[in-house]
Amino acid sequence: MKNMRFKVFCLCFLFVSFLCKGQDLKESLKYARMMQDVYADVAKKALPAVVTIKTARRIKQYYYVPQRRNVPLSPFGYNFFHRGKIVEKDSPPMFSGQASGFIINPAGYIITNCHVIKGQTNFIIKLNNGKEYKGEIVGMDPETDIAVLKIDTGYELPYLKFADPDTVKVGHFAIAIGAPYGLGQTVTTGIVSYKGRTTGLNPYENYIQTDASINPGNSGGPLLNIEGEVMGVNDFILTPPGSKGNIGLAFAISGNLAENVSKQLIESGKAEKPWLGVAMNSLSNDELQRLGNGVKLVSIGAQSPADLGGLCVGDVIKSIDGKEIKEPADIKRIILSHRPGDKININLIRNETEDNLTLKIGVRKRNINNQYWRFMKR
Repeated sequence: MKNMRFKVFCLCFLFVSFLCKGQDLKESLKYARMMQDVYADVAKKALPAVVTIKTARRIKQYYYVPQRRNVPLSPFGYNFFHRGKIVEKDSPPMFSGQASGFIINPAGYIITNCHVIKGQTNFIIKLNNGKEYKGEIVGMDPETDIAVLKIDTGYELPYLKFADPDTVKVGHFAIAIGAPYGLGQTVTTGIVSYKGRTTGLNPYENYIQTDASINPGNSGGPLLNIEGEVMGVNDFILTPPGSKGNIGLAFAISGNLAENVSKQLIESGKAEKPWLGVAMNSLSNDELQRLGNGVKLVSIGAQSPADLGGLCVGDVIKSIDGKEIKEPADIKRIILSHRPGDKININLIRNETEDNLTLKIGVRKRNINNQYWRFMKR
């Protein structure tokens, strides 16, 4: 009897376990469907604002025009004025490549990479609805690899908004849209692998690293968050020698940097770079234990914004606009998120005393002579 009761108990337990597992499976599928619907909604929202850019350029062609016949000879026996000659002529536009971009303004302004349009003369912009328009260059900034094109459609276009950079976090979902290998409107997903990455390519680096699949042709397309906002502009990938495909190391230009540069290009056709005029070092272990965080100023440019604003060699910058500073790259990223003329609030330690300064960011000078820098040991 006891044995029978035990068997009945086991059967009931297995039945309840089966029901629970079935319920767990249903719950899991429910959340999986919700997640895939989120991706689908982001794609549906963003795709109309993502474009494919077909580039073309004219090349110089040379033709030989032979000597004209039946031309009377000169008194010297030869007519030098009617010899054959070489004629230079531009070729018709020749297709040279294809990349991506996205609309940032209902008037038809489009962001892409500078390396996409550099050296090209003709641009055909293909919208999600299949219509094509001629694009014109508004401006480009090789230093940040950002360019802006414009199309005239006669009606307002859907566009993408930029995400607040403070909301972008490592581990967040990342959604890339573009035209890899000419396959337009391709959507890939991954996560934000790193924020504020530098690779040594240029002095204005502030890349978002992602493992979302980015390939040739994705350049200039958007990297989106789960809200469908632009976190960055897809720029390049790193691959082993001899390989061209994606291995999970892709880099997008930070959205706030791209937004600042594109606004300037639209307004004036050029982008002025923000400049503080300092050189910095990380704190030593002893200083970190004493101060907690910060970056020490080791040199300041004479008549630079930092000099005019009251910063001194030896100051330890703790925060800027309330954002904690842990390494020199933090200051660089904050300055690059501003435009020349903006004011910033700096919290610092000077001679073991806490202080606050407000200074105005300047415009970077292209040729800064080293004689204007003060180097002091402390």
